[in-house]
Amino acid sequence: MKYILTIAILFFSGNSISKEITPCDNPKGRSGQAACFKYQYEKEEIKLNETYKDLVEFSKSHFNVGSKTGENVANTLMASQQEWEEYRDTYCEYKYDTYYPGSGAYNRKIYCKLKITRARLKELTKEYDFWLSR
Repeated sequence: MKYILTIAILFFSGNSISKEITPCDNPKGRSGQAACFKYQYEKEEIKLNETYKDLVEFSKSHFNVGSKTGENVANTLMASQQEWEEYRDTYCEYKYDTYYPGSGAYNRKIYCKLKITRARLKELTKEYDFWLSR
């Protein structure tokens, strides 16, 4: 009987077993909100880095026009990414400073990084998709 009951429980709760539990499932208070923002930011950062690397590799192998080699184009992209990262970090530090020492300072900073990273991901994805479609 215990065996049948165990199988039934596993069968009917299959979705909950395979579902990833994240800090965003039930955030409580500012610390829960911060954990959720950080989790989302880290996931977006991974996607951004993958897209960026793909675009760099694509640039190296597909852009050889006139005096600009694919390597030149990729180097320009890499420089722009470094400057973008500096902008993101500096601007979000500003957001933190405007709320410090308040309890919402960290949340403002990590949410800022999340929003800006999402925008950059969208921008690079659109660029990469454009060149892939040509």
